Amino acid sequence: MVADTQSLRAIAELAEQRGDLDAALAEAIRSARRAHRSWSEIGAMLGVSKQAAQRKYSKVAV
Repeated sequence: MVADTQSLRAIAELAEQRGDLDAALAEAIRSARRAHRSWSEIGAMLGVSKQAAQRKYSKVAV
């Protein structure tokens, strides 16, 4: 019997893409904060509240 590894490869590829996307998102948020964009604006772009955005990203936005 041949093992089907396609689904496992897909998981690994998506996990890698997620890491790249998380890093790019953190950089975009840092850039927005340096440009004096508010947490309300950033939260709106993320589809979350100001508080949720600030709670999740305030440490990476310095």
